Amino acid sequence: MWRITELAFNPARLDFTSSGQGFRDVTQASAGSARLANAIELTSWDEEPVQLEVCTSCGCVRCAPGGCASLRRTGRHVAVIPAFESMLGGDWPASQYSPPACMRSRGALLVELEPYELLRQRAPGLPEAKNLKPLRAREAVRVFQWEASEFLVGRFPDPVELRVSDVLATSEAGDADRVAEFRAMLADLAGSDRAVTLEECDPDLATVFYVDSPQVAECRAMVADQTGVRLFLEPGFVIKADL
Repeated sequence: MWRITELAFNPARLDFTSSGQGFRDVTQASAGSARLANAIELTSWDEEPVQLEVCTSCGCVRCAPGGCASLRRTGRHVAVIPAFESMLGGDWPASQYSPPACMRSRGALLVELEPYELLRQRAPGLPEAKNLKPLRAREAVRVFQWEASEFLVGRFPDPVELRVSDVLATSEAGDADRVAEFRAMLADLAGSDRAVTLEECDPDLATVFYVDSPQVAECRAMVADQTGVRLFLEPGFVIKADL
């Protein structure tokens, strides 16, 4: 996941002359060089999924495909994830509800509460973080699949399943045991609708899976400790049940 600690709000002018509307002054939200929303005043923030990139020809939500995401509360952050449920069902929904370019290249976003509240001050209709839907286990495991090597757990929209034959080794003793634990955890999470939160974790504690691919891939995948086996998400989080 891509951790967002600061957002910038930049004025922009969109050209709607092709739809007979003239020009429209808007505010765009960005993190570094990546644009997250192209017209926060025009976005329907309370929709599921929310379209972060509205049509650049008319400013209408759902006119142009893509630029969509789901907002989820998760502990001290707001997760901005691909709209997995909406994208299932074939090529049309996969294109219509695909995420913004920055999420396709860098993965899901994890926005700290302070920049999220600054966005709320400028974005009409954006819910308070506490009122967002919680992150679900089946969504968290899809985030892992979205960002991990396809040679480890397949590629969305395929089911999230460990490709055991492609696992060369792990960084822990007892490779077979680690593989079995990870496989069972994935199956449990993929079929669960329970709410989860993200807890910060030292990345060095994560078990690395070495995967057979055109170039051998290294994927930090899980953390096993006295509390059990938990899914690891980059850059340094594990998921736990939201009690």
